[in-house]
Amino acid sequence: MKDILFFLLFTSTLLFSNAQFQEHKIDVSNYEATLTYQTVKSSKKAILYIHGFNDYFFNTQFAQKFLDQGYAFYALDLHGYGRNLKSKERVFSFKDIQEFDDEITQAITFIKNQGHTNITLYGYSQGGLIATLYANKYRNIDQLILDSAFFDFAFSPFLESYVLPLVAKVGKYFPNLFLPSSAPNVFGQTLHKDFNGEWDFDMNLKYTTTNAPIYFEWIHAIYSAQQQLHAGLDLQIPVLSLYSDKSYNEQSDVKYHHISDLVLDVNDIETYSKKLNQDASLTTLTPIKDGMHGVTFSKPKVRQEAYRVIFNWLQTQN
Repeated sequence: MKDILFFLLFTSTLLFSNAQFQEHKIDVSNYEATLTYQTVKSSKKAILYIHGFNDYFFNTQFAQKFLDQGYAFYALDLHGYGRNLKSKERVFSFKDIQEFDDEITQAITFIKNQGHTNITLYGYSQGGLIATLYANKYRNIDQLILDSAFFDFAFSPFLESYVLPLVAKVGKYFPNLFLPSSAPNVFGQTLHKDFNGEWDFDMNLKYTTTNAPIYFEWIHAIYSAQQQLHAGLDLQIPVLSLYSDKSYNEQSDVKYHHISDLVLDVNDIETYSKKLNQDASLTTLTPIKDGMHGVTFSKPKVRQEAYRVIFNWLQTQN
């Protein structure tokens, strides 16, 4: 009997893991977003993942972890990103973070129409900032998970106090100005298997050889959103904020590149994660030892610990 049960479990797991992701296009005004998803039969629980800057959903291993735990998995490629990149659009740029509200709302409506009643929004890096302000405004999700959330720029105090506000103001009136870069994308190359990483993704959708252009309008949009967050929010839902236990910059010794956050200052993430709920007990802060920017991109043992934290936390919420 045990052998039969094991065979059935193994077979169903194999079939499940090989199931294909589906796509659903979301039309928003002059934009298009793409929802990539895989459902779990009879499951009421769903994850909605929002990617970061210069990014798109590609990590099917990440998705499979949630599917294996009985969560339907949905990932939203925002307009101007990933599967929606079009030559007529400025890549990875936007005027206001609220531009994404409609496509996120449509994605959540689509998820609920599939029969899922408990939705966890999961935001990575810039997606963490977008997800946080969305959750504060709409109150239509049940939990929020943040991974290396982009809650502040990792600049010096002088740059953050004087230069950044000026550049952000310029971006409001001169949105087409941008900072081109032919420098290598060190963090991207830390991830991709063709360079120093283990992950495979389309480098036409996630710029890796060089950095992505930075538009002044994007700086204005991000800075404005961060200022709103810095003033304090009250999401009134459980939040799990994950981040590395240390930061190094891209010019640091390569030995630190896979054991730290190369993009953001983790102290900023921790500081501003405390401003998400007036009831502090609703927010759980968890630094992950030797985590990368995106703790589930970290070395296998490190991301295994991150997944342990995530699913233990989710279990306490359900």
